[in-house]
Amino acid sequence: MSPAPPRWSRYATALAALLAATLAVPAGGPALAADPEARAPRVAADIPAADYQQVQLALGAAELGEAMSLAVLPDRSVLHTARDGTVRLTDAAGATKTAGKLAVYAHDEEGLQGIAVDPGFSIDCSKVKVTYLLGHDSHRHQITSKNGCSGTIDVPVDGEHDTAANIYGVFDAEYTDAGGLTTRSDSVLQPRHRQGEHFAAHNGVQVAPHGPAEGGATVGYTDNGDWLSFTPYVLSNATSITARVASGGAGGTLEVRAGSATGTLLSSLTVAPTGGWENFVNVTADVHNAPSGPTELFFVFKGPAGQGSLFDLDAFTFDTQGAQVDHR
Repeated sequence: MSPAPPRWSRYATALAALLAATLAVPAGGPALAADPEARAPRVAADIPAADYQQVQLALGAAELGEAMSLAVLPDRSVLHTARDGTVRLTDAAGATKTAGKLAVYAHDEEGLQGIAVDPGFSIDCSKVKVTYLLGHDSHRHQITSKNGCSGTIDVPVDGEHDTAANIYGVFDAEYTDAGGLTTRSDSVLQPRHRQGEHFAAHNGVQVAPHGPAEGGATVGYTDNGDWLSFTPYVLSNATSITARVASGGAGGTLEVRAGSATGTLLSSLTVAPTGGWENFVNVTADVHNAPSGPTELFFVFKGPAGQGSLFDLDAFTFDTQGAQVDHR
């Protein structure tokens, strides 16, 4: 990206960050006159649209806060600040996350006013630390770690939990700069195979004990419109989903959606009555329209309204084209 002519670069940057939440950068401008005073001032209306590269930076208060300033990094990601001291990072693909928060006095108009990139900044790789942790339910066990900007980490095979346990992998990266400020970010690796009763949130359903179920329990007592959700999941490489189900009732349809119980439909699995609540079968369907970034994954139970106890969900498995990580 070429630098903006000095007459209007600050105007274009401020306008993009504070008003439109977009970043406009000129692809190239005309040669400047030798005498700056001899130039006619240029305003936004004079600048051809072709001179801009316009990209969406972030949307809404959750991704911007009370926006104050921004700085473009060499990899085309953007740091932008809010008055309450929050520093957010939007990568080149448009994904936004909180990079850190500074303690600032934010009464009235005070607060964090700006941010700048140090042109002489360099990373001391000896101060980069990556730690692998094994997540289990709501806690994490530190397993191993390594310092450096690149390399490999040997992840041992878990031998302490059974196959139905609620476990997942976590990579935690941290960096301490010369001023002693430490920032960190973690990446969660969700398992392809997971028990239904390990949901993060739910509406209407209950956990039902069943001996033949993989973990000794299912998600049961389902009625039309009930749902459960898991977060975070990255499904851009998912090709199909298989659910282990049973139905001593009417059966129905299991909808897989992204973002909410009425969000984008990713898959739809038909569940016929199986002749009993412990007669489990597998049903499979393709996955389509998955978002590229992390999302909350919803399973919505559909069937005759008011019927009750449509079918039980024991577990589900995604078929994928490779490992997928959620960065947050």
